Amino acid sequence: MSMPTLPGELSLTGYYGLKRQDLGIPSERSREGVTDSDMRKSHGRAKRILIFRPDNIGDVILFSGAFPLIRKRYPEAGITVAVKPHIMNLLELSPDIDGLIPSTRLLFWKRHEKSALLRFKLPRRICKNLERISNRLNPAYDALIFPLVSPSTEQLEVIHYLGIRNIAGIAGSGVNEPPEGYPAHLAPERLFSEYLDISRADPWRHEFLATADFLEHLGCNISDISDMKPRIFVSEDDEVFAAAAVPSSEKPVIGISPGASNRIRSWAPENYRIMAEKIGESANFLIFGGAEEIDLADETAATIQKSSANNHVCLNLAGKTTLRQLYCCISRCDLLIGMESAPLHMGIAAGIPTIGIAGGGHHGRFVPWGDESMNIVMTNFMECFHCNWKCKYESPRCIESIDPGKVAEAARRLLGKRKEAKSSGSRRIR
Repeated sequence: MSMPTLPGELSLTGYYGLKRQDLGIPSERSREGVTDSDMRKSHGRAKRILIFRPDNIGDVILFSGAFPLIRKRYPEAGITVAVKPHIMNLLELSPDIDGLIPSTRLLFWKRHEKSALLRFKLPRRICKNLERISNRLNPAYDALIFPLVSPSTEQLEVIHYLGIRNIAGIAGSGVNEPPEGYPAHLAPERLFSEYLDISRADPWRHEFLATADFLEHLGCNISDISDMKPRIFVSEDDEVFAAAAVPSSEKPVIGISPGASNRIRSWAPENYRIMAEKIGESANFLIFGGAEEIDLADETAATIQKSSANNHVCLNLAGKTTLRQLYCCISRCDLLIGMESAPLHMGIAAGIPTIGIAGGGHHGRFVPWGDESMNIVMTNFMECFHCNWKCKYESPRCIESIDPGKVAEAARRLLGKRKEAKSSGSRRIR
């Protein structure tokens, strides 16, 4: 599937032919008579920059190609990245950042909000305001880069209490804005000292395109979407782990990633059994996932094992790897089949064939990307697409209706091409 071309768009090569639309962002803002150029200069003088990325693993993977561009833009600055604690392993070896911090530890009151005293409203409010005053008087960072397209109120609240004066962000999406709107002091247009206004853009526009516009707004130089290709750095120990966990085999090695950030976005485990039977050849299946997905992974592995006619071998690695080890294991697969989640993005970044099973909650925003000859996304279009996973049905029909037979057909095709590529000594599928 290709992304549609819109009038006035600039075509860029690669990644499913993604297009970049000129949003016509004005060069000046009326707020306090400050121009975007002036604010970019103030960011350029910053010596301590915090990149705040408090969302999920897949979001951080898609953004990882931005780090070298930001480093090139601010070569003299110390760049610290704040992510969720369980994501830190993914970025620890990145050469383009100087420090990592758990996003949960940026603020004192966030670290201690479950303490007995801070459970009460008045002490919590006093603590928050005192911390903001302290941060304004003695800031830990000169500038904050907040590249989220659709932030939550809680994420914006953290930025408010960090007290950093120089904040670059994105405003105008509205996708995760509460029905009553953000609180006035947390409205991005008021909270950020500098922002890219995307209110005139399609709210479901691909994440790569929105990020590219934001990076150019900061002054980064991007000639092509492929300049933002996700980058995951691993250690020799990570690769040794993967080599032991996923040994070479004459059988095709098929990775399965059944989990997603929300269980309703997952394909039924029984579908994997039907798919495995219809693939029509014996294979080694590896089940991937996080610790919170072990039960789903166990169920999926058990259903695939029922497909005994093809003598499949099934190994469950869910909860047994770090993120970097997971990436190395996935990179050793001949094919990855999974939901629209972090392992799928890892597979595409690793350059292996993938089949993504995607619903319509935020269709087109995070997938497709990659090489359309080897990175396939399967979905069933419905009139209720772009519901932001607020499904009007008891369960998401857009995912339930994806035919495991069609997934197996696509898998056979990709495995055949993969086999040809291997025999010719090439990793790429043509």
